[in-house]
Amino acid sequence: MTSAEHLVYITYSISKESKVLGRALENIGKSFSIIIKSILHFEYMKKRVKLSKNNLQNLEIFFDECLSNYGMNRDEVNLLKELFLFLKNYKKISAPWI
Repeated sequence: MTSAEHLVYITYSISKESKVLGRALENIGKSFSIIIKSILHFEYMKKRVKLSKNNLQNLEIFFDECLSNYGMNRDEVNLLKELFLFLKNYKKISAPWI
């Protein structure tokens, strides 16, 4: 997430261009997508979850079954959901479950 941090703290503060902030949020969203897929794969390998071919269902499995194992609180979960919703509405990014 170094590139996203750089875009937010350095480039955006200099340029004040809203597209830069949107791009940074897209990078953050894609990073979280990769993290979530990795966690789901790990949980599947440990036989703690059953995955679906439907990516939206897998995202719900992550939120419903995996988070308790990783110490995320409700505020963090809601923030992550808001990020994905924002990105979906912002540019219809190509995250697999959006």
